[in-house]
Amino acid sequence: MDKTYSPIHSWRDKRYLRFYEIVDLIVDELQDARPEKGGKAVKRKSRGARFESLTYSVEKIIRDCVAVVFQRKRIQAASIAKSYSHYPADRDDKRLSYKITVKRAYEGMIALGYIEEVKKGFFDRTFSIGRPSKSALTRYEATSKLIDLFSEQEQKCLPALLPPKIVPELIIARRRVETAKGSRRERLSFRETEETTQMRENLKKINRVLSEHWYDLELDDEEHQYFLKQMVSKEAQDNGRKYNLDLRQIHLYRVFNDEKLQTGGRFYGGWWQQISRDYRRKLIVGGKRMIEYDYSNMHPAMLYHLEGLMPPEDTYSKVIAEYFPEHENNREPLRRTIKQAFNAMVNSPKILKSPPRGVRLKQYGINWKQMSEAIIESNKPIQKYFYSGYGTRLQRFDSDIAELVLLHFADMSYPVLPVHDSFLAHNGFENELNEVMALAYRKKIGYNINVNLKQVKTADHCSEENYDFGEPTTDDLDELLKAMDVGHENRLQAFRRNKFT
Repeated sequence: MDKTYSPIHSWRDKRYLRFYEIVDLIVDELQDARPEKGGKAVKRKSRGARFESLTYSVEKIIRDCVAVVFQRKRIQAASIAKSYSHYPADRDDKRLSYKITVKRAYEGMIALGYIEEVKKGFFDRTFSIGRPSKSALTRYEATSKLIDLFSEQEQKCLPALLPPKIVPELIIARRRVETAKGSRRERLSFRETEETTQMRENLKKINRVLSEHWYDLELDDEEHQYFLKQMVSKEAQDNGRKYNLDLRQIHLYRVFNDEKLQTGGRFYGGWWQQISRDYRRKLIVGGKRMIEYDYSNMHPAMLYHLEGLMPPEDTYSKVIAEYFPEHENNREPLRRTIKQAFNAMVNSPKILKSPPRGVRLKQYGINWKQMSEAIIESNKPIQKYFYSGYGTRLQRFDSDIAELVLLHFADMSYPVLPVHDSFLAHNGFENELNEVMALAYRKKIGYNINVNLKQVKTADHCSEENYDFGEPTTDDLDELLKAMDVGHENRLQAFRRNKFT
């Protein structure tokens, strides 16, 4: 039997043979690297469940650090938790453990020269409630010794040669708890039901379809470097932090905020959710550009519809027209601020006495009391929902709507990428995406809602008849040759070779 795909490696995807060959090579070295002390071997060879844990840990360590290598350049670092407390017995991914993952795999790979630690992690003991914690995980990078295990041609195609990042648990319930020792996420237990079983099956179907396609940014290598810098704040850059773009982070999971799974439930896990709207315009699937649709005033519309009422055409602009007309000529920035404030007021279970994080009013000559009162007065029919904490309940509604949209296209084997209340799809599905989103809302809420094109089409090589996600074509030979040597094109071709091998 091929040990690469033995029963003990049941999680492996057979499309990524080259990656697993390298993993097994390093695992064998770790098994043989048994330093002696006093004439006796310190470490025994791992067997059974411990061997499974070792192999799985090495896979994760390699995948995480190689996934952020582009065009042979180690432009980012991966992170790892080295504290014993990060590996409790009840963690989601039980194949990871402190003794095997940290002491055996991570430290062993450092000793063998395959990875190097570039920045030690630390716990922020000065943390106090109300101030963000500065705690950080340990950062490490792949060394040339590890990268050179891939051929020169393979190095140009990383991270397309790697399997998608494994999501150990598809349904998560948790809440954030602030304590004197720091901010932490508290896991919540919930009862398994037919509903949770169906949620998992739906996610498995959606993730299978997502795994069949390659997602990238249509940027040349210089633009890619600039993008990574733009995604990190100036303060973070000064502290040596880099943006960790992992193109193999594509599998989705749902996060709820209570034990009964009545709040939250949104989809997380996709790397495209972490980038700015401007860069989402550069998203491509199978080399083809995408379009993005979102719901118009989704949460305000839901609140009005729950009361059996028709919402204003634009809830946020209505506040400007009624209370801040002096800003009509430059209303878009203020509209975005009002939207942030509106959502914060619905999400908060208590009255906010100061602007929530990200809401900046000084430039408009407006204080928080004026803003809060204006939003409430402009929306009197739904005023009971402000400062009620009902926003997380709305998230459960919008996540169920998102599930309907994703399943519709998954049943057709076509990928759609969610960003909460917006969706990205191949250009050719523009009309269908619009219709399916409107239908999903009507099915869940019982009312109609407007769906807007959020991202303007920029191109050209996407035709409505071409659904095969094949490579773009051009009549210009020089242009074609240049395009073929761009990072995203190399990665796409490597992914296709894996897929059809």
